[in-house]
Amino acid sequence: MARCVQLDGVRYFESPAQINFAANRDPDGVIADSVAHDAFPETDGCSNFGTGYSYWVTGDGVVIVEIDGAYWEFMAN
Repeated sequence: MARCVQLDGVRYFESPAQINFAANRDPDGVIADSVAHDAFPETDGCSNFGTGYSYWVTGDGVVIVEIDGAYWEFMAN
């Protein structure tokens, strides 16, 4: 199952590759809750890949999540 995070009632799914991203501001938040990797999150600030990851909402249905020092693009579904 694809990695997924829910923010503001929207589920965002990971794109297939990490991206280059230069954060020009503080993160918009940190993922604070988690469900099993084979389940979809049902509350805001929750993911199916763990907690403690910073994220940036970039607009147009895109969220960037920093996972273990790499940046991943997540797209709204």
